[in-house]
Amino acid sequence: MSEKRDMYYNFDMIMPRLVDSFDHLDIEHANSVLSSIEHNCLCIGTGGSNSVAHFASVVLEHVNGIIALSKEPREVIHMNLNDKHGYGKYRHLLGITYGNSNYGINEAKKMIEQSHLITTNSTSKSDICYKGSLPNERSFISLASTIIPMSILLKYFLKADKNELLDLMGKMYLNASEFEYDFNFNGETPLFEIMSGEDSYVASKVLESTIVEAGLGIPVVHEKYSYCHGRSTFTYHNKNSNLIYLINDETNLDNHLLTVLKELYKNVVVIHSKENDYVIGEFDLALKSLFLCKIIAEQQKKDLSRVEHYPNVKKLYYYDGGM
Repeated sequence: MSEKRDMYYNFDMIMPRLVDSFDHLDIEHANSVLSSIEHNCLCIGTGGSNSVAHFASVVLEHVNGIIALSKEPREVIHMNLNDKHGYGKYRHLLGITYGNSNYGINEAKKMIEQSHLITTNSTSKSDICYKGSLPNERSFISLASTIIPMSILLKYFLKADKNELLDLMGKMYLNASEFEYDFNFNGETPLFEIMSGEDSYVASKVLESTIVEAGLGIPVVHEKYSYCHGRSTFTYHNKNSNLIYLINDETNLDNHLLTVLKELYKNVVVIHSKENDYVIGEFDLALKSLFLCKIIAEQQKKDLSRVEHYPNVKKLYYYDGGM
């Protein structure tokens, strides 16, 4: 199979790569690693992997009954990790890293007693390693390499067998791929205000990181109730703002905000999950958010896989001189 690098190919390959990865995954071992996290855990990832880390924290809190926090690697290094008696507040760290060459995660691992990774490159029994027979994804924006580790976590949450998980994923993928919206961009750098909350933070992180890394515009993330306390001023003074409104578990606050705010925004895009379980809904919203970013890129004549980027980006990406 020839190697390709464009977003149409990579979006089409999300499900084949997921199926291929699960065909090669030691599912029993993956579940064993996740179930072994019995004490408070810090979940970390950078860039697109930070959304996976947040989803991991949601899953571990629900399934394992622990405190699980999503953090950036530098936050871990600068946290007070011990209680007043000198005992570790967090005994586990779960890192999300595609190639297992993330300097920040390696530094953070030194701070925690027991560390685990979800990655494509590890032989450690403490880690979950997902590989496949298909060529690696070549894309500036992580697509399958975001969805696959999230799917491993979703399977652990559902306690479903492989076929049940893939069937659910196929339905969510098809539904997300059918979403359409015309932003009618006018040539100015667009603002994207993302309305989020406790049950949609995974999707908001997908949107924020993708919009920034692909140069699609300027994202601003609002917590829904905080928006009620003065944040509408930002929109009132910026007339080129688009609202992306995330709904997982619909509330009266959602209805009130959408009713009041229609007149403020150039475009209002509602991404709504119809899943009955809010953890599944988090996954659903994240997948739909990736497809929304694809629509935005198409309408700006850009490619999420072939991003025109700063020439010195590798000098930043491979930094390893202390945190």
